[in-house]
Amino acid sequence: MSNSLLTKCTVFVAGFAILTLEIIGFRILLPSVGATMPVWASVISVTLLGGVIGYFTGGIIADRTQNKNILASLVFGAGLFFLAMLPARAVVPVIVSFVGSYSTSALLSSLMLFLLPILGLSSVITYAIRCSLSSLDTVARVHGNLYALATVGSIAGVFTTSYVLIPNFTMSSIIVGLSAILIFIAAVIATQETN
Repeated sequence: MSNSLLTKCTVFVAGFAILTLEIIGFRILLPSVGATMPVWASVISVTLLGGVIGYFTGGIIADRTQNKNILASLVFGAGLFFLAMLPARAVVPVIVSFVGSYSTSALLSSLMLFLLPILGLSSVITYAIRCSLSSLDTVARVHGNLYALATVGSIAGVFTTSYVLIPNFTMSSIIVGLSAILIFIAAVIATQETN
């Protein structure tokens, strides 16, 4: 796969969705566990953990084979994990009532709700970077360019989510919208493979 516009778009959207999830994650937990520093620490640490596992997993998969269908599957899976948060949000009050501690409940809820979507999105970034390499002479440049683009997507995700999405849309519509965008991108990637 070349370093195409579609790859760049995919990496940008993955970065955007990771930080959007981090911001809305706090808002999802807020009614049940409050707005304390341990809640933020839970969401941030699970975001970082998902990134670590996702980058590692994406690298393992990419070193075995580079194929747009696999990339499409990773993006599609991330979209489904994102969508699965809708019904899974109902478990947060149950965790709080069972565990009792708001700090522990925030961490367990963050792990349950956010780890897999972030893991999936992070694996997409690593996989796309590896698939974009055409020679060993460009490894650093390709990695730097695409990782920078994912980071720009994350910055855009923070500001767009904070100043546009949260004030104007429900959490459910934000989740559904991002899921739909990810699934659409997966379909476009898969279609590109068959042409």
